[in-house]
Amino acid sequence: MRGLGKFGAVTPAFAAYRARSWERNPADSHPTMTFDPYPATCVEASDDPFERDVLNAIVKTGGALNLKKTTGHQVRLNYASAEYERRDVPLYRLESKELRATFDFELLPRDGEQPGYVIHTKLLMIDPAVQGSFWRFRAFIKQVCAVLLEGLERHSVHSITGRAVTNQYPVRQREDWREKQSKDKQTTKLMRLYQRVGGIPSPANPGYVNLLSKRALRELKLNPTPQTQALMAQAEQMERKARIENPKPREELSLCI
Repeated sequence: MRGLGKFGAVTPAFAAYRARSWERNPADSHPTMTFDPYPATCVEASDDPFERDVLNAIVKTGGALNLKKTTGHQVRLNYASAEYERRDVPLYRLESKELRATFDFELLPRDGEQPGYVIHTKLLMIDPAVQGSFWRFRAFIKQVCAVLLEGLERHSVHSITGRAVTNQYPVRQREDWREKQSKDKQTTKLMRLYQRVGGIPSPANPGYVNLLSKRALRELKLNPTPQTQALMAQAEQMERKARIENPKPREELSLCI
């Protein structure tokens, strides 16, 4: 799948895969993106302001994640010139060796004149050997949000956004459950999984899900539309919260969706 929740096999050729890039507007053109393999080494120091901000946030939140960087190559049609243009962009990866999970993303400014940034998800990968533990998945998502949504001091990130659809990588389970209907028949099981960790389906773009910063949630609560108000109420109802603080991730299957 493209976006939050891309589960699949971890292979040496994984980082060189060819994938569709994120469309900020799904009705727009369909640019393609390839990217160089992520290096084996992590970013430990940087002169780049965003990278320094992320590294400081990792330390501030306990140092559970590592940062890696590569270059993406995007080709997009320029309608004015009727020619394809290539653009090189930095892509980043947050990884947890303990939870055996990776989160690949791109930093983009918010649309229009809105202040701040959004994190566009490229890939969320859980090592197939440890797939099936909801609490392990939740722990990783919370670590990523702590760094990118709440831990940055010089970059105000509004949200993490991604598209909850099946990709070419299989899940560990014998049967692929991601596009099957949830028990209440209201959405897919994959979208429901993201609702279980606090995700809010996008009211404008079907299939997209957002994890919002605390500031973004406060803004929505001050002036919500009936549609966003209903989505926020549903998210609050759907989210699974731990009965104990910081539960230890378990290995057994516990995807109650």
